[in-house]
Amino acid sequence: MLVAWFQRSSAGRKGSGRVPAGVLPAVSVRALRAVAVSRLLALRREGKPITRQVRSMAEALGVGERAVWRWLAAAARDEAAAAAPGERARYHGRFTVTDEIRALLALCGCE
Repeated sequence: MLVAWFQRSSAGRKGSGRVPAGVLPAVSVRALRAVAVSRLLALRREGKPITRQVRSMAEALGVGERAVWRWLAAAARDEAAAAAPGERARYHGRFTVTDEIRALLALCGCE
């Protein structure tokens, strides 16, 4: 049953008629995301319903409606997310194994 749902929901995602391929370069579409999210946030702050606009933006940008709602949620939490919606945040506090850690692991017999 789940497989049938997935096949129905993913059927036609590529080339489904949302945005004709090649109309705008991908860079331009990504740039329009920030403008769309900013406008939707402004409408939300004014207390206006935005469901219809979210659907329109999703269709115009060639993404799912759920993606636009996620972008809005991220932008509401963090202003930086509004500048580049849909982009993954870079995590600079990433753990890396240094030469010192390798030496310590070798000393304790850990691999």
